[in-house]
Amino acid sequence: MTKHDILSEINLIRSIMGLINESEEMTSQASDLSKIQNFLKLEGVNVDVKDYLDKTNPICAVPKTGNSEKDNIIKKIWDWASDTKNNSELKNTFQKIKDYLNEIKKFNTKEQVSEPFVIGSTTISSSLIDEVGIILLIILITKLTPKKTKCDSQKSINDLI
Repeated sequence: MTKHDILSEINLIRSIMGLINESEEMTSQASDLSKIQNFLKLEGVNVDVKDYLDKTNPICAVPKTGNSEKDNIIKKIWDWASDTKNNSELKNTFQKIKDYLNEIKKFNTKEQVSEPFVIGSTTISSSLIDEVGIILLIILITKLTPKKTKCDSQKSINDLI
């Protein structure tokens, strides 16, 4: 049995047991993705969020790139942005990253600023911001946006046994 088959079985069991209402959850995630997409467009960031978020659980799971260094930074920023005591810093951090990425685009150059970015307690080189900046912007907007999706209601297989 493949991993996909096991996950499908778990979701079927969840639905049968009433742990999740699949149609409500899918509707919530679609609504949340649409809101996030619209907020990004309002901010002048024209990307398809679905290309950058987790494919199976886009609102609740940390996006991954497949590169351990980038994934580690993304996870740290996700955790930092998820902490409600940092809410006041999210918009400013979003703006700082967006301005840097716009400057690179405007001048059509990848010339890095000498100063690294500090987000929370994580220091990120400007070259790494070039590579994961869009994902970080999406994470920040995801955390700033009121959502219908209930991430904490997701049950693991251990909860079902």
